[in-house]
Amino acid sequence: MNESPETAETLVIGIGNDFRGDDAAGLVAARALRSRSLSGRTSFEVCESNGSAFSLMDLWRGRGRVVVIDALDVGSRPGGDILILDGLQGPLPQDAFVLSTHAFGLKEAIDLSSTLSGLPKELIIVGIVGKQFAMGDPLSAELAHVVQRMVSEWPRCLEAYVPAINHVHGSKSLKENGNHA
Repeated sequence: MNESPETAETLVIGIGNDFRGDDAAGLVAARALRSRSLSGRTSFEVCESNGSAFSLMDLWRGRGRVVVIDALDVGSRPGGDILILDGLQGPLPQDAFVLSTHAFGLKEAIDLSSTLSGLPKELIIVGIVGKQFAMGDPLSAELAHVVQRMVSEWPRCLEAYVPAINHVHGSKSLKENGNHA
């Protein structure tokens, strides 16, 4: 982490499991963003998480803007698609965040934090659609490329969608808006 919670404007949380194929995308993105931030080109705090609800709730409690990067299992979308979701605007897609090895993951963390008034002021979810999640699989070359492009265009790729998600319920895809990550 490169800044204290009091000075970091944005907290980025990469979620994943290094041993479950494309599920590692959030962790890989967080590591790349941390390296970029440490080089002085950006200003945000970066954390990694295995996605357990209670650790997520501890990380984002009392924060302003939180960006969560996580792999999604959405069979109807092509692998490598990036969805930007407003985590404070209604329920998340029911089946997209079922990859957690914990009984309580991202969706449950949001629901419980909402009940306990512990949500950050802004919660942006960057979902990267993956295709291979078997134990022992490596991160696919396709997702590695997508993560690399997303990080190289950070924060521009995210900032282009923040106004849209603040005004429209639902998700925005980078591909739907003309940007291909």
